[in-house]
Amino acid sequence: MPNLLVKPEGANGRVTHVTPDNAGWTYVGFDLHRMKPGESASGETGDREVCLVWISGKGKASAAGQDFGSVGERMNPFEGAPHALYVPAG
Repeated sequence: MPNLLVKPEGANGRVTHVTPDNAGWTYVGFDLHRMKPGESASGETGDREVCLVWISGKGKASAAGQDFGSVGERMNPFEGAPHALYVPAG
C-alpha cells in the first residue's frame, strides 16, 4: 500500500495536491485550497470530471465558459451541508 501521508504544498492557496499518479491510485485525485478573500484558483481538468466542494465560506465559480455566480453559504464545516459544483470531463 502506498504511503498515505501527504504533506502540504502551500502554493497559490493550494494546500494539498494528490493525483492518481502520485498516490498510486487508478481514478481519484484530490486538491485542497485554503483561499483568502480576493484570491483565486484555476486549473485544467483535461479528460477528468471534477467536483468542487466548499467546506466553508463563499466563492465565485465558473467552469467550461459558464459562470455559476456565488457558491457556498456556511462559514464553518459544522454549519449544515457543504455546497458542491460538478464539472463534467472535457
